[in-house]
Amino acid sequence: MHGITAAFEGRMGQDGELRFTASGTPLWETSVAVDQKPRQGQGQGQGEKAPAQWVRVVVWGERAEALAQEERLTKGTSVYIEGKLELRAWQDREGRERSTLQVAAFLVQSLGQIGRRASAGSTGQPVGAPAPRHPQPDADDGLPF
Repeated sequence: MHGITAAFEGRMGQDGELRFTASGTPLWETSVAVDQKPRQGQGQGQGEKAPAQWVRVVVWGERAEALAQEERLTKGTSVYIEGKLELRAWQDREGRERSTLQVAAFLVQSLGQIGRRASAGSTGQPVGAPAPRHPQPDADDGLPF
């Protein structure tokens, strides 16, 4: 894979939204708040939290449609994201050039609601990703490492 990849955990700031481009391509998007640890010496007093950084997350195609069906992905859900960092540029209504960084995710995994356990029956599989084809080896498979 070319480009810059990103992997992070955060909380969904809004319910995911499924839209379609003019050509009919499915697009699922949300924003994710990622907590930042204050750097030493940055003036953060004890008990103060650094402000969260917001990341726009988009998913395209069949995965987008699968994510739209997931009831676990709502505002406040803790998620793990992996994807490619990309710059999106457009022209606003006043004709000004605008741009934003976003993550085109290839993996979105629900980690559950804050303060609640993940929904019963949760497989722990990434949302919108196919189940693994081969079973995972047991931790006690006799291998010395």
